[in-house]
Amino acid sequence: MSTVIVHCPCCDSNEVYRHGLSPTKRERFHCQCCRRVFQLIYRYEARTLKIGINTVIQALKSLRPAG
Repeated sequence: MSTVIVHCPCCDSNEVYRHGLSPTKRERFHCQCCRRVFQLIYRYEARTLKIGINTVIQALKSLRPAG
């Protein structure tokens, strides 16, 4: 059996503990420093930062007046 050290994706702290399972049966973790709950692997890609930023940029571009 191997041990995996989990770091918080937000603050990069290693003070993380297990926080149950998500509805899709994936392990959730809770950071004691920034108090965020996260998963190591997300089922939906919209949760990743890159796709979230691209979605915001596209929404802002659609709000621009044509001209």
